[in-house]
Amino acid sequence: MKRRGHEVSALVPAYDFMPEIEVLGIPYRKISMSRSSINPIQELQSRRELRRVIAELQPDLVFAYTIKPVVQGVSAARKAGVPKVFAMITGMGYLFTGESLRQRLLRQLAVRMYKAALKQCDGIFFQNPDDISLFCELGIVASGSPVHMTNGSGVSLSSFPRRPLPGEATGEVEGEAYRRGSEGQAEGGRVLTFLMIARLLQDKGVAEFVEAARMLKATYGERVRFQVAGPYDPNLPHAVSREQYDSWLQSAEVHFAGHQADVLPWLAGCDVYVLPSYREGTPRSVLEAMATGRPIITTDAPGCRETVQHGRNGYLIPPRSTQPLADAMKRFLENPALIAQMGEESYRMVQEKYEVGKVNAGILEVMGLD
Repeated sequence: MKRRGHEVSALVPAYDFMPEIEVLGIPYRKISMSRSSINPIQELQSRRELRRVIAELQPDLVFAYTIKPVVQGVSAARKAGVPKVFAMITGMGYLFTGESLRQRLLRQLAVRMYKAALKQCDGIFFQNPDDISLFCELGIVASGSPVHMTNGSGVSLSSFPRRPLPGEATGEVEGEAYRRGSEGQAEGGRVLTFLMIARLLQDKGVAEFVEAARMLKATYGERVRFQVAGPYDPNLPHAVSREQYDSWLQSAEVHFAGHQADVLPWLAGCDVYVLPSYREGTPRSVLEAMATGRPIITTDAPGCRETVQHGRNGYLIPPRSTQPLADAMKRFLENPALIAQMGEESYRMVQEKYEVGKVNAGILEVMGLD
């Protein structure tokens, strides 16, 4: 948008603020929006703050992104007199991946709030066809609504360039002694590394990844390595329990690396990328792994299934399952030649479908900013 001559500002919820926004070179403000609060007084205060700040900025267009900014920001923008408002649905997340009483009640509330917000939009972007179907089924969007689908948020091939597989080059992963050569070999062949990048939430499939790792470690021992890079925040909805997390840390089967500001070295150090998530919009970490030339194992679930052509660039497995996940990883252990073949297909798919310039061009065209 800047390159096309437009002025761009950002309103960033304090809970999602990252210093990296500085590199964009745009003005921004932190707003006191809560990630999960449903307190009506707090929500009203947040909406009033949004309306006030948007009115001060006097934008010609507002682009609301993710659930809270959509359900609060669209209405606030309209009340502030913004001529055009667009929304991006990036996935259904916690509320739509379980059937607990809390999830069902919050889901009903979210449906009403989404419906009220999206009917005010000039355009609604979805990242996968399953979410479009669900919103239509729930009556959130009606026939004839200005619905558009994008291929996720895209991935930058310059930020995530193709990287040689660990068997093709040596390297060191930042933050750990990642040694190849004689220490990186085991009887029967080199060590294969399976990597997962995600916040430690139950609906990301972390427990399934750990259990599958234990199964394969019992058979393959030092021939296989499992890594998880991602933060643990017990305050997030559906976070794994502290007891479970501590037990994983004490175990030797999986290395938990915690939050990593730069995941590229970890992707470069892995052979196969794994994301056993229950539901996504389009998982950015999968796109980043594909851009580096890695095969993918993910679930046959909304959002995830869009990134893999089963048997071409990886494998799709049922969500919430352990044995199929272990079986998929075993295929690479038994036939390592698949890694390079499928990694090549991942890279081709990113070039054809997910390159961020192509994705952004489609979004900007719909918003009239081409």
